[in-house]
Amino acid sequence: MTMNGKAIWDFATDVLPSSVRYLCGKGQVPIDEIELLVPHQANENIIRCGAAEVGIPMDRVAVNINRYGNTIGASIPIALDEALRAGRATSGDHVMLVGFGAGLSWGGNLLRL
Repeated sequence: MTMNGKAIWDFATDVLPSSVRYLCGKGQVPIDEIELLVPHQANENIIRCGAAEVGIPMDRVAVNINRYGNTIGASIPIALDEALRAGRATSGDHVMLVGFGAGLSWGGNLLRL
């Protein structure tokens, strides 16, 4: 078994920003109104690259991979819980969840708290 790291990088750095754009378009919410982006915690460089591509500053991105590593399917719920407990988003804020991973699948949600 082998992994094509370049293909994974290309996939993830495309899916994260394209998901943000798509969901914001469907929800009619400008990207700059996303108070908190909570991506899958697979790789901090992928997170930084994707956030930069859509213009979301890192102070509005939940990142905890540096503390826990890739917790797979639990990474978004853990990061969201930590961010909410820290007061990084409050009632009425728009929060974007974007996941990508196994089998090159992806999904996302745009929430209004």
